Amino acid sequence: MWIEDQMASRTRKFESLFESAPYALAGTDHAGVIWFVNHQTESLFGYDRAELVGRSIQMLLPEYVPAVRGGHSNESIADPTSRTMMRGLKGRKQDGSEIPVGISLSAL
Repeated sequence: MWIEDQMASRTRKFESLFESAPYALAGTDHAGVIWFVNHQTESLFGYDRAELVGRSIQMLLPEYVPAVRGGHSNESIADPTSRTMMRGLKGRKQDGSEIPVGISLSAL
């Protein structure tokens, strides 16, 4: 029980940290499946959290952008340092309009 309480407390702190960030943040697993987003992501892209979690990060990018997966994720695992992955990208909002975005990788 004590370990479960500690994990729950740490999870709440983690969620609070990301919710308070002034930038849109999305966390994915190695396959590019979204497992968390913050409020800024919801506001910027026009989706509710429930519409994003469990779906591919690719849904936030236009169709012409190559899939964000594969080698980039493997590089992050091998060398888990924060770095910019792509610049000059466009993101795709729920209404189909495009906005400028940048993607950075950080291991957690």
